Amino acid sequence: MVEKDWRIRLKKAIPRVLKAVILSILFYLILFFISSLLGPVEDFVPLYRPLTDVFAAIFIVLLFASELSHGTVFHHMFNFAKAFLFIIYLIYVLDGGILPLSIPASARPMNVVVDVRVFLTILIFVLALGLSKNVLQTIDFLSEKMTEDQGAKTLHSFEGITD
Repeated sequence: MVEKDWRIRLKKAIPRVLKAVILSILFYLILFFISSLLGPVEDFVPLYRPLTDVFAAIFIVLLFASELSHGTVFHHMFNFAKAFLFIIYLIYVLDGGILPLSIPASARPMNVVVDVRVFLTILIFVLALGLSKNVLQTIDFLSEKMTEDQGAKTLHSFEGITD
């Protein structure tokens, strides 16, 4: 009986694991392609590459864990963590909205300061909507579970009365 239960769980877990692996690999390939396109930007922002690699690694782990835990409350928690990580990453990479750039010129480098605080603020507000969506999905998921548990208890108590 235990061996049969183990096989059933394995059959349910294999599609989840495959989906999580495929999504993780796909996301890695997309990030690799985008990072190769943004190679020339490395001259202007030298810390861009190592930070992006760390962000990608953490994001892929959270993506894998989120897809693996689909149908549980952890799925929503990992999605919240992904959205929060993305907000923190953007704030850090964009240096709070003020970007000092050094453009190499023939005689001497030209220093330029780009102020993107308004753009960053709008982006953070849009991403905060994603955070709130994840919180509401978590609340909805927990309330559905609570309703299912209450319904099962009520049904079980009615069955006891009729016996």
